[in-house]
Amino acid sequence: SKMKSAPIQAERLLLRMKQRQRNGLTVIDAWAKCPEGGSAQKAEEILNHLRSPVSSTKPNIYHYNSVITAWARSKEKGAPQKAESLLLEMEADYNDGVIEVKPNAVSYSCVIDAWAKSEEKQAPKRALHILEHMRNLYFEKRDED
Repeated sequence: SKMKSAPIQAERLLLRMKQRQRNGLTVIDAWAKCPEGGSAQKAEEILNHLRSPVSSTKPNIYHYNSVITAWARSKEKGAPQKAESLLLEMEADYNDGVIEVKPNAVSYSCVIDAWAKSEEKQAPKRALHILEHMRNLYFEKRDED
């Protein structure tokens, strides 16, 4: 009967949704590990698609961190700024209740890594700023608890 098959259909739908999320992460991860120019941008485009209202799959921390890692590995000009920008977007969206994904230590570490690998003049200052920002967030959280 239809009533008996409803839970089975719901379970199948749930499994497909989980599979889509894994597939999105797999593709982002593949672009993140690709040494070719433009690969970090491709990874971010997929993340942006998942973030859009038309996507039935919403990104999780692994999606975001994979893209931040892609920028950290990228040798393209402006890569550390892109990594930091995505981190700050994630923070703002989380604080505004737009997303449920909160940056974690890996998110911040990857941005610090992006700056550490950069030859840009402001790189040491930016890396230190991110580290201090992360530390301040930790102590704010601890004071709230």
